[in-house]
Amino acid sequence: MAAVTNPLHSPTLGDFIKAIANIVMQIGGIVVVVFIIWSGFLFVTARGNEEQLKKARTTFFWTVIGGVILLGAYVIAVAIVAFVNSLS
Repeated sequence: MAAVTNPLHSPTLGDFIKAIANIVMQIGGIVVVVFIIWSGFLFVTARGNEEQLKKARTTFFWTVIGGVILLGAYVIAVAIVAFVNSLS
């Protein structure tokens, strides 16, 4: 009979959560950088047009908010895993 191997390659649930949080942080970080560059492009191409400047400011604002939420979620996930690991 063949042995069943762990497909997640994580010995514990905490390690699995950390791995998922790291992957989400890497992908989300790239998306945040791309949108910051995009908002900079919108600022440059606005050339004084108030409506386009408003769109650029809004894009930058929500990109920063999204980055802060992403970072906060990562910190909370790592803190929960560290707390659970300290209990055992």
